[in-house]
Amino acid sequence: YLYCGQVDLSVEKNGLDVLKLLISTDEFGLHTLNEHLQEFIVNNQKELLQNDTVGILEIIFQHESLTTLRNYCIETICQEPNILFGTDKILKLPAELLELLLKRDDLALKEIEIWNNLIKWTQSKHLTIDTDTSKWNREDSTLMGETISRFIPLIRFQDITSEDFSLNVLPYEDLLPKKLKHEILNSYLNPSTKRIDLLPSRMAFNI
Repeated sequence: YLYCGQVDLSVEKNGLDVLKLLISTDEFGLHTLNEHLQEFIVNNQKELLQNDTVGILEIIFQHESLTTLRNYCIETICQEPNILFGTDKILKLPAELLELLLKRDDLALKEIEIWNNLIKWTQSKHLTIDTDTSKWNREDSTLMGETISRFIPLIRFQDITSEDFSLNVLPYEDLLPKKLKHEILNSYLNPSTKRIDLLPSRMAFNI
């Protein structure tokens, strides 16, 4: 490429090889080739992106120039969340990337499923803490609360039914700010009550 300005992608055996080449172009500042390779991966290596979503995300977020591939990965996960959510893959997701996904209004997943995945992710960071919240002590609640606190404002609790809240959220009530818990419970008792400090419903909820 350096001599003739061309690269034959047909000789690449798989998407991982193309990804390695992509990283090299980023490091050497070959911007035109970098963008071309990103488009090539998006158009021809979708299986790679879906099979190793977390690994790909971690790599591309280390390189600021990989915007095309980054946007594709995020949009793909939002459109097909089962690629990541509901699988053990999410347990390996860095907090920064999980936060980025939970901020998205186009994440096509029921809010209670997002909450359940968040709890599973949080528990994976504290394997010595019992999954049965009735066995938690104050230290357990504090550790879990510190880990999950940055994500609580990203949950659209207004889109969780009272039944789901009772079964799946209330057992973790110690992780919720007292004011927020009061507002949620009050809204179930008085549906006309307007809750504050909550993000709007995700797009999928309004379809």
